[in-house]
Amino acid sequence: MAASDVFLNALKTRDAKTLASSLTKNPNLALSARAVCEAGRLGWQEGLALLKKHGADLNASYRGYRALHALIQEDPHAAGSSTPERVACLGWLLDNGAD
Repeated sequence: MAASDVFLNALKTRDAKTLASSLTKNPNLALSARAVCEAGRLGWQEGLALLKKHGADLNASYRGYRALHALIQEDPHAAGSSTPERVACLGWLLDNGAD
């Protein structure tokens, strides 16, 4: 499996250990707007923090979405979509400069 596939799979499965390993081997992976938006969509604060630590732009745009927008857009009307984890991630994004 290609390094970029391992990296994206780590994001999608919320595998912090593999994500950190991928970023250590290739910090440029953190510059992917797609990665930042995926972590935002998942409401995965730990993933966003790892990406930011390696130089990610939390305001990077992928297909017209930023991490903050992806976070609040994901099933916005579904019951239980505003979990404490997602709300904490929203606060973290705002505290770290997302707009």
